[in-house]
Amino acid sequence: MKISKLVKVVLSALVIGTIAVFNTCQQNATHDKIHYEPTWESLMQHNATPQWYEDAVLGFYFHWGPYSVPSIFCWGYWTMYNPGSDAYNLVKEKYGEPGIEWGYKDFVPLWKAPNYDPDEWAALFKYAGADFAGPGAEHHDGFALWDTEFDEWNSYDMGPNIDIVGTLVEAIRKQGLKTL
Repeated sequence: MKISKLVKVVLSALVIGTIAVFNTCQQNATHDKIHYEPTWESLMQHNATPQWYEDAVLGFYFHWGPYSVPSIFCWGYWTMYNPGSDAYNLVKEKYGEPGIEWGYKDFVPLWKAPNYDPDEWAALFKYAGADFAGPGAEHHDGFALWDTEFDEWNSYDMGPNIDIVGTLVEAIRKQGLKTL
């Protein structure tokens, strides 16, 4: 399998966020037979971790969003408004005074995700030996990475105009990997 330099960089970054899963919970033998309804009573039946998750050794979950544009990491949207912080200084120098000339919302149209290839990413997760993978569907900034009718602040209606969760989950499942 030929892996591009960008994909190797992405893999290296994802390894930092790798979740190692060990057998720490007991599996309820009836877990797979329970049918859940959208009620609290039904959800309270859940008292075990899925067996596939307990058996997993390596998985990747990651956060990605408009904060990637200025590379201020996930808390940058919050700290960019704190005078003197690294994120504040970066935004002020590159884009303008935070909160006056430039707001977090202004990063959204700049986030285009030109190298997003869910099939390549899913193949990379598998190649790395992952048992499961997936994107963080919504980070602290409230920006949803899926097509939702309940909020226009999402990656399908703004920014890259892609249902990132939907396309990546589909690609992950095509690779035979699990996802939550």
